Amino acid sequence: MTSTWTECGRNSVQTWDCDQMGHMNVQFYVQRAEDAVAQLAMHLGLGPAVAREANARLIPRQHHLRFHRELRPGAPYWLRAAPVFLGPNQIVITVEMLASAGDTVACATTGLYEWTDISSRAVLDMPEKARAKAQAMVQTMPLSALERGLSMNAPPREAAGRAEADRLGLIVAYRGEVAAEHCDPSGYLRVRDYMGRVSDAIPNLLLQTTGRDRSAETANRIGGAALEYRFVYRKAARMGDLITVRSGVKSIGAKTYNWVHWVLNEETGEALATAEAVAVAMDLEARKAIPIPD
Repeated sequence: MTSTWTECGRNSVQTWDCDQMGHMNVQFYVQRAEDAVAQLAMHLGLGPAVAREANARLIPRQHHLRFHRELRPGAPYWLRAAPVFLGPNQIVITVEMLASAGDTVACATTGLYEWTDISSRAVLDMPEKARAKAQAMVQTMPLSALERGLSMNAPPREAAGRAEADRLGLIVAYRGEVAAEHCDPSGYLRVRDYMGRVSDAIPNLLLQTTGRDRSAETANRIGGAALEYRFVYRKAARMGDLITVRSGVKSIGAKTYNWVHWVLNEETGEALATAEAVAVAMDLEARKAIPIPD
């Protein structure tokens, strides 16, 4: 077993990576983690040349993200990754994103991956040489990635879909079409854009649940930030599909609240992805978490 993790990325936060909270948007944490996994795949012998030959790549079935600090425009960062578990046809990979100034962890992302045919989305057997390399690189999951308010092993809700969303009264927070610029070369919605559609839904969700329009607030500005996310990817969305995000509050406490978000195919009612998030209210001037306003 190796004693060190593999550096798999080095970059900086651009203004277009940020949202109305003034910090890097959650979808770009997902994208950078996916970039890091692609780099790690090369070290496993599953680099671009092998992937093109096999028409396959490592595709996530689940993601768990823990956010430790915000990254604001201009912040340099780097990423390291390692396998933390190897199953018969699955590999669990953790990616840490670290602020370069001080090497402090900003986010830890853990994904359950399968070697998957890019076109058909069928799961393939991982090449034995890659499995052997992965086994030699397995590391202990770092404290930064451990689950806190969410469990990656909890069974996903089987009945997720439009009928169940209607029964639960989940709010329609987003409706849109899967555009070409949001898809990979095979015409499937990119992984980051499931999170992106949820992020786009939040302002509508807040307006419908609290009456707040953040764009109209100029004083005592209060926003929010995610502490933890779990995403379960259920069925790949394709270019031209119509999608809806249905959301609701699962629980609320003095300092944190849990949102659920279901990304649905509007035509069929099927769940494409489901997510749960632990979030806090945030003073946008002090850049600190605050008790949830009454």
